[in-house]
Amino acid sequence: AFLADVEHGKEDHMPREQAGELEELAARVNDYQRKGPRQRLRWTTYAKTELTSDSFDPLRHGTEDLRAFLADVEHGKEDHMPREQAGELEELAARVNDYQRKGPRQRLRWTTYAKTELTSDSFDPLRHGTEDLRAFLADVE
Repeated sequence: AFLADVEHGKEDHMPREQAGELEELAARVNDYQRKGPRQRLRWTTYAKTELTSDSFDPLRHGTEDLRAFLADVEHGKEDHMPREQAGELEELAARVNDYQRKGPRQRLRWTTYAKTELTSDSFDPLRHGTEDLRAFLADVE
């Protein structure tokens, strides 16, 4: 239906001003995530816990949700994940990434594990839990 609307020149479902604001807020969230793994983890955790969503693309969320997240960040509100747990997840994710860098066979092993065991199309280790990463590393190390 959407593609048919586009092909027939129908107007967007979102007013242009709102679309512009959403794009600007999404760009700010993406810039924040690029600062490092902790910031990316903070966004993905927020999306999972506060927005109850598996979509980490800021453009797939509303302007109010993005404003709330950015307000939390700007006002120094605590991360949604305890610092120790975030640190452990970062360390485990780094180990999985190091394993993948060993070669194509190792990368294939991780992607196969993510698809079959974690039933996920996300291959970013930071988007999985510490237990999942521990179990994978126990199999390969």
